[in-house]
Amino acid sequence: MTLANDYRYQQYLRRKGFCALLLVTSAIPLSIQAQSTSNQVVAADPSQTPTQSTSSNTAPVTLTLRDALERAKKLNPDYRNAVTAARLATEDRVQSRAATLPTASVNGQYLYTQGIGNGSPRFIANNAVHEYIGQVEGVQTFSLANVAEYRRTIAAEAAAKARAEVAARGLVVTVVQTYYGFVVAQRKFATVQSAFAEAQRFFDISQKLEHGGEVAHSDVIKAQIQFQQQQRDLKEAELEMNRSRLELAVLVFPDFNENFSVVDDLQTPEPLPTFEEIQAAAANRNPDLRAALASVREANAAVKVAWNEFLPSLTLNAGYGLDSTCISTRCFDPISHQDIRSLGYTASATVQLPI
Repeated sequence: MTLANDYRYQQYLRRKGFCALLLVTSAIPLSIQAQSTSNQVVAADPSQTPTQSTSSNTAPVTLTLRDALERAKKLNPDYRNAVTAARLATEDRVQSRAATLPTASVNGQYLYTQGIGNGSPRFIANNAVHEYIGQVEGVQTFSLANVAEYRRTIAAEAAAKARAEVAARGLVVTVVQTYYGFVVAQRKFATVQSAFAEAQRFFDISQKLEHGGEVAHSDVIKAQIQFQQQQRDLKEAELEMNRSRLELAVLVFPDFNENFSVVDDLQTPEPLPTFEEIQAAAANRNPDLRAALASVREANAAVKVAWNEFLPSLTLNAGYGLDSTCISTRCFDPISHQDIRSLGYTASATVQLPI
């Protein structure tokens, strides 16, 4: 009786240990499945992320590539600085051209001087006690330095416009890469999400087949590893999509708004030009090359400006009007006791010789 009881007790312990082992091995996949299900990202629209509120009252902004480019041009500081520099260079050219043209001015003045009693002024530097001046003056300066400066500003304007075009093209490249990077990230997230759902379904089927005795536990472990890999890929795809969204928001929104969607137009790509056409366009319309050549011309013109500063310049000054003791076309002359014509002209020429 003792041996039989011992044998039965050992059989009981074996069955109890086998059941406990079976419960432990079946509980591990179930706990992993529950954890993965709680961490699963469910999004019907790949463009929606967990950080966005689907119940927001503000409708998301739909952006096309053209809209993104227009918004980026208004916000990018490098592009705005280049455009401002080009406009300043244009104004410098206008001012330099104006320096080579004649100038006209109207001069009106009244001079009063204390007299000495006989109608003569007290100060010898003045012409009369009451003196009225009203003249139209024109000045023209002939200087090779001004001409060279004008040519320099033309080259500077061309260089500034070329640099502005370089900045514009660089901005276009950045926006296009960021825009379509976000589009590709959305597609990748949708694909990985489908693969994750398939891996989860395969894992569930493997567990059910294991409980029915149709597959081995090793197959369930393989399905579990595949499910965990797909879960990791889903999180990485979600992180990449959120990063691409944030990069595009920084480029096109002043307040870094992430409540927007983009138009996926990769289904209808535009035809690319041939390699020969690209080579011809690069040789004829390369802004970097134009900026470099314009900078060289600007430097050469600056050298000519410096050399022309050593050459003489001629200034012509002509004026027409009155400079008399009354405001009239004819005034009384106390010396000759006659009315004389007060209107007249004056001219002067000045030559400057730099030493």
